[in-house]
Amino acid sequence: MENNHGDHREQKRRKQIRVWTDGCFDMVHFGHANALRQAKAMGDVLYVGVHSDAEITEHKGPPVFNEEERYKMVRAIKVGRRSRHERSRIVQFSDGKEPDPGDRIVYAAGAFDLFHIGLLDFLEAAKNEGNYLIVGLHTDQVVNRYKGSNFPIMSLHQRVLSVLACRYVDQVIIGAPYRVTSELLEQFKVDVVVHGRTNVMMDEDDTDPYEIPKEKRTFQGDLQWQSAHNC
Repeated sequence: MENNHGDHREQKRRKQIRVWTDGCFDMVHFGHANALRQAKAMGDVLYVGVHSDAEITEHKGPPVFNEEERYKMVRAIKVGRRSRHERSRIVQFSDGKEPDPGDRIVYAAGAFDLFHIGLLDFLEAAKNEGNYLIVGLHTDQVVNRYKGSNFPIMSLHQRVLSVLACRYVDQVIIGAPYRVTSELLEQFKVDVVVHGRTNVMMDEDDTDPYEIPKEKRTFQGDLQWQSAHNC
């Protein structure tokens, strides 16, 4: 019994390990998220310092995003998470479980290239439409078809990691079909399909990729949110 009391006193005396890291966090990407997760693993509490616009301008030149936008991007990064692979998709948990019965499941698909504050605001608005957010990532070939030029800038793998780092995202489908099919909606029990402010390019056969959710009246286009950046 004396040893048990001694261990208890030792645990009470143990100080909380607080970890500090700082940086610009401009154009936040999966590398930043990985660095923060590794930092969090070194202690109990993680504090992140984000440099001001003035400091960055003095030492590196003007940042792409202002400090308020960079604060928001850092706050939205997941740390201390678990993940597992399942077939051709990564199931990413924010709370360690699948959707609960009765959850309203939201689906959003796109390129999500060069993750920025506009995409973050869109995902936050999408999550607010329900309880569980699934994001479909199009392949590099599909993105190049509808965006053209040298897009996407980031590979599918890099884009997946960037989206998984966002705390509003519960699950990601890698290589999601451009056309939202009945099979996809039924498999993932989707209640609402959302799209942002960007124009929708027709599929290769000149059909609307959102035709089926529109017919089912589960489609919500032109999702609104407050941001200076469109996605």
